[in-house]
Amino acid sequence: MNSKAIILAAVLTLVAVLSASVLVPSESDAEFSQDGFMYEPLTEHTVAVTGYTGEETELTVPSQVEYEGVTYSVVAANGTFEGNETVESIVFPETLRLVDEYALSGCSALKAVVFPGTIEVISGVMFEGCTALVSVEVVEGERYVSVDGVVYNSDMTELVYFPAGIAGTLVIPDIVESIGRAAFIDSGLTSVDLANVTEVGPFAFRSSALSSVTVEPGVTYGADAYQGAAVQWLIIEDGVDTIGSGMFEYCINLRTVTIPASVESIGNMAFTGCYQLTDVYFLGETEVSGNAFSSGTEGHESTIIFHTDGWELPDSAIGDYTEAAYDDLIIGHEGDGFVYQFHTDGYAHIVNYIGEGAEVVVPSHVDYDGRIYIVNEVPGAFSGNAEITYISLPATIDGFEIGTFNDCTSLVRVDFHSALNAVSALFFSGCTSMQEVNVMNPNGQAASVDGVLYSIDLSSLDYFPAGRTGTFTMPDTVQTVPNYTFADTAVSEVILGDGVTFVGDYAFYGSAVETVTMKAGVEYGMGVYSDTAVSDLTVEDGVDSISTMMFAGCDDLTVLVLPESIMEIADSAFEGSGLREVIIAGDGDLFVGMNAFAVGTEDQPVTLKVFTDRSSDAFDPLTLGEYTTAEVEPYGGIGSGSSGSSVVWAAAAVVIAAIVAGLVLGRED
Repeated sequence: MNSKAIILAAVLTLVAVLSASVLVPSESDAEFSQDGFMYEPLTEHTVAVTGYTGEETELTVPSQVEYEGVTYSVVAANGTFEGNETVESIVFPETLRLVDEYALSGCSALKAVVFPGTIEVISGVMFEGCTALVSVEVVEGERYVSVDGVVYNSDMTELVYFPAGIAGTLVIPDIVESIGRAAFIDSGLTSVDLANVTEVGPFAFRSSALSSVTVEPGVTYGADAYQGAAVQWLIIEDGVDTIGSGMFEYCINLRTVTIPASVESIGNMAFTGCYQLTDVYFLGETEVSGNAFSSGTEGHESTIIFHTDGWELPDSAIGDYTEAAYDDLIIGHEGDGFVYQFHTDGYAHIVNYIGEGAEVVVPSHVDYDGRIYIVNEVPGAFSGNAEITYISLPATIDGFEIGTFNDCTSLVRVDFHSALNAVSALFFSGCTSMQEVNVMNPNGQAASVDGVLYSIDLSSLDYFPAGRTGTFTMPDTVQTVPNYTFADTAVSEVILGDGVTFVGDYAFYGSAVETVTMKAGVEYGMGVYSDTAVSDLTVEDGVDSISTMMFAGCDDLTVLVLPESIMEIADSAFEGSGLREVIIAGDGDLFVGMNAFAVGTEDQPVTLKVFTDRSSDAFDPLTLGEYTTAEVEPYGGIGSGSSGSSVVWAAAAVVIAAIVAGLVLGRED
């Protein structure tokens, strides 16, 4: 029996016990409708409202309704608004006693509900799918009260329901001792502090937006307490002895779990369906029940690495479609060369490395003052270290900051065992010796191929190791080359793949790239090839613009040939470059930006030779700067119908003439 069937059976039993004498449907009376509401007689003088077909968004359910001469009191709501996507507020009458658990299910636009004090049962399950709800009010209730739109039992020792549409974080009032069944179902909260709570009901945080969860000792958790929640960071505190059945089932954002030595047992399906879960750290030996870590499914098999002290889980614990791999625990300690910063939430950050080893393996956990902390960040830990050649980072690390590896000039290789969610070339700024970066656990948003970093689907090439030389051919899967991807690299040529449509700002800034082909259909950002070693530039026909600062500072670029498709040369496009000759095909309009060809300096003024049939006004002092002048001549007499091949033939003619002249001179010698 599934969870929904269990819930339905339970509520039907409760309804039967509470209302057997008054809510039994009358066999003699048929359903009827009135003012958009549908009713079903229950006794001679009571009805349940069972549906709504009207178009109003703000509703008040009537307390009485007259039909065929009989006046009925509205005492129940059975499936009334299930799946309604337009109703925004509902006020139930003072005669109401019961609302079944599907009367409001799926009311995605519902923002406010008012119940009378006579209502006998309120459960979070009845609000499943009410993701916009921000207020539930109980008017002068005996069983329930409401405070700021949140429902509690009468003495406020139990939090019954917290509206799903309220986002942010929450500290539960100290008076609350228990969390009701499905109390936070679909909740938009990202963090909840349980304060003095000792009992958490079944499905309490089902499908919630909780990103961080702490499981505390002394708290009893019902089945499926966090089922389907968005949990990414999980702390199970030392002292917790049990992880219940289905407790984190289908928490698909969960990637690593640490099980403290105090945990004696893990229930059935505790982590089933957590398909991104790749690393589980057992700090002691624990009894694990069937399918507790069954994260894979048929056709979508998975592997989990269990870090244990030499023991293995039973096959039944991982199911048929999950494979278990095993690795040792690496637990750090004071004096191991790392400088730790400890936090009360159970995490530790490594803020510096003062060891002398060139090859560094970062621990996943650290034992300090009798407590084991999870190492989850290494902010700036290795920045400026000129001795380290290799770094291995554990799966427990959930994020990296720009600057963590900056200026590690001897660093050759980095292995990320964590599932990376953000990668930037700026992580490795100044790592001039880097040869390979490997993502060992490609379950985040990043992957690696041959030591090069990509997005998980290989559509974005995010970082190319700066120490590599030679020619690199980009895979055709790549569509985007983000900012700074090849900045300061030693590679001499990068051949863009056929799938590339965008190259970001300063993507090749300061690199050793010598040969560049600008491809038609590709959008280029600012300063893409600025300050590079480009000397051989081909601009394909179809390219219509040269972006701002695109080749600024390229000293080795002396000759520029542009096709007739070029319509714009942006500000500072070639400023400070080595250009001495520019050939522009075609005779169409041409916009040239400020300082686009400002190639001269005070110490070395330049006269730029320009061959073009375009307007000579494009080469004025605004485009040339203070120390550059231009001699503009016609484009070799070639008309507007010319193509790039004309330039090639002209160049070939010059070469042939030179060869002939050489032969003549040789004969004379």
